[in-house]
Amino acid sequence: MSRFIWTMAFALLPLGMDVLSAQTCEEDGTVKFVCGTTNPEDLYRVPNTPWVIASGRYSPAEGPVYAVDVRDHSVREIFPAGAMPPRHDRETYRACPGPNTVFQPHGLTLREGPGRVHTLYVVGHGAREAIEVFELDVGGALPTMTWIGCIPAPEGTRRMNSVTALPGGYLGATNFDPAGGEVWEWHPATGWLEVPGSQMRGPNGLVSSDDGRWLYIGGLSDGGLVRLSRGESPVRVDRIPVGFPVDNVRRAPDGKVLVAGAVRSCDGADACEPAAARVAEVDTNTFAVRQLVDYKGNEFFKAGSVAIYVGDEIWIGGIGGSYGIARFPREDGLGGGPARAPGPPDEVAFVLPGSLVDGSEYAARRARVMDEFPDGVTLVPGATASVNEGPLRQNNDFFYFTGVEAPDAWLVVDGVRRESTLFLTLDEHYARGEGIPAELARDPAGYTGIEWARPVEEMGDALAEHARAYGIFYVSQRTEELPGMNTNEVFRAYQRVMTENPWDGRLTRELQLVERLEERYPGVDVRDAFLPIQVMRKVKSPAEVAVIREAGRMAVKAHLEVIRSTTPGMTEGALAALFRFVTQREGAQDLAYETIIMSG
Repeated sequence: MSRFIWTMAFALLPLGMDVLSAQTCEEDGTVKFVCGTTNPEDLYRVPNTPWVIASGRYSPAEGPVYAVDVRDHSVREIFPAGAMPPRHDRETYRACPGPNTVFQPHGLTLREGPGRVHTLYVVGHGAREAIEVFELDVGGALPTMTWIGCIPAPEGTRRMNSVTALPGGYLGATNFDPAGGEVWEWHPATGWLEVPGSQMRGPNGLVSSDDGRWLYIGGLSDGGLVRLSRGESPVRVDRIPVGFPVDNVRRAPDGKVLVAGAVRSCDGADACEPAAARVAEVDTNTFAVRQLVDYKGNEFFKAGSVAIYVGDEIWIGGIGGSYGIARFPREDGLGGGPARAPGPPDEVAFVLPGSLVDGSEYAARRARVMDEFPDGVTLVPGATASVNEGPLRQNNDFFYFTGVEAPDAWLVVDGVRRESTLFLTLDEHYARGEGIPAELARDPAGYTGIEWARPVEEMGDALAEHARAYGIFYVSQRTEELPGMNTNEVFRAYQRVMTENPWDGRLTRELQLVERLEERYPGVDVRDAFLPIQVMRKVKSPAEVAVIREAGRMAVKAHLEVIRSTTPGMTEGALAALFRFVTQREGAQDLAYETIIMSG
C-alpha cells in the first residue's frame, strides 16, 4: 500500500511579526475598531474610570486579559503579562489549589470595592475549569491584576461561560451545554447551588438586576433573552425573543439589557440573514426590543459576542478569528441595515528582505516610543555577537525600531528631546566579512536615518547625563525572543530553568540590565517598557502587511513544490529540506519556525 505523506509547515514571517495580529485594522464604513486584541470575547466597563477590561483567546487553554483606554483606544495586556505576584486568600477560596497563570479567559464580572480596588472574576478554561479571582487596582496609570483565589466549577458541569456578581457576596454563573445547561450560584459559606428553574438549552450570557431579584440569561440555542426570578417561589420565567442567538448580555446604565450575538447559519424554517454581529436593547419592564446593530463583518472581525455602551458608541467584542473591538455610532441608523462591505486593500509595493521597510517606517515607530514615554529615555539593546560564530539573530524590538542587523548595538530614544541615538562600534572590514552593509559602518546615522550615532564605548557617559537630567529609564524587562519561540514561551522557559530554579537563580539579560542601571546611576527610576512596545508591534502598517503577504506567497509556493515532489519512499527530512530550499530560493531570509513534517 502506498504511504500518503502530509506536510504541514509554519508560515514564514519576517522577524518580530505576530501572526495572530497580522491583520489590517482599517475603518469599515462608519465602523471603527480598537486594534491590538485577539478574540476579545467579553468586555466589562469599569465604573468611573476610562478602562474597559477585555478577555482574549489564543487557544482553548490560553489567552490574555486586556485593559482598553476609552480615551485613546490604546490596548495593554495586564494578564498574564504585567500581572502582580499572586496572593492567595485561603479563607475565602478554601477549595482553590493555588495560582493559575495560564488559562483561556472567558466571561468577566466585577464586584466594586472601596476606592479604586475591585474584585474581578474571570471564567477560565484550560488546565482547570474554574472562576479565577483577581484584585483589580485601577488607581494607577494602568490597571493591575493580582490573583487572589479561584472557585472550581461545580462537579458534572460541562463548561462555565458567563459570571455575574450578586448582592451579599454571592456569585452567579452559567453552565453552557446545548443539550441542557443551567445557572449556578456560589457563596463562600454554601459552595455551589443550582438555581431552580434555570434549566435550558445553551445558557450563555448572564447579568442580574441591581437588587439581585432577577437574572437575565442569554439563550444561544433558543434565540432570546430569559428573565428568571431569584429567591421567589414559584419561580417566574419569561422568555423574550430578540431575533437572533444571544451570546453575552450586559446591563446598560439605564437598566436596560444589551444582548449580542452572531447569525452564522440559516438552516431552520424561519427566514433569516447571516450576520457577523447583531445587537439589540431589551427593556426589562416592558420587554420591548430595539434592534441596534446588524453588521456583516469582514476578515478582521468575524463574530460578535458582547456589546457595551461607551460614550456615544456601541463597542462589540468578537470571537472566531476577530482581531479587534468593533465601534459603532449609537444613533446613525446602523440598526436598519448592514455596514458596507470593505473594498480591496491598497496595493503596497514589496521591499525585498534585508530592507523590509524604508527609513520613514522606522522613524515613525521611534516617534511612537517618544509619545509613549515622553518623560525619560528608552533603552533597546540589540543582540550580542554569537560566541560560536553562528549567524546573528537580532533582537526583535531592536530590529523593529532600527532595521539594523549588527551585533552589540544599542538604541536610546530620548522622549524629552524627541531624538534617538544609535550606539554602535562596527569595523568596516568585519562588516564586509559578515555580510553587513559597509555603509552602516562608515556612516551609521546617514544609513539608518537615526538622528545621532556614537560608539558603544560612549554610552555610559550619555546615560549618566540622562540620569541626571531626567532620572527615568524605560527598559523592556521581559526576555527577548529567540529563534522559533514567542515571548511568553521564552519567559516561561527562563523562569523554569533560571530565575525561579532553586538550583540556579540567575537573572535574565534584561533583569541584569535593570540591576546594572540601578547600581551605576543611584536613584534612577527604571520602568518596564514591555507592554507598550508589544502593543505597538501588534498593529501592522501597510508595508508590514505587504511583507506578510509576500511571506505567504513564498510558503504557498514551497507547499506546492513539496506536494508535487512527494513520492513513496521519500523521507520526511528530504521534504523538509525541499521546503527550506524553495522558500530561500524565493527570497526568504530564514524560516520563522522549523518545518514540521508528519507522515503515516
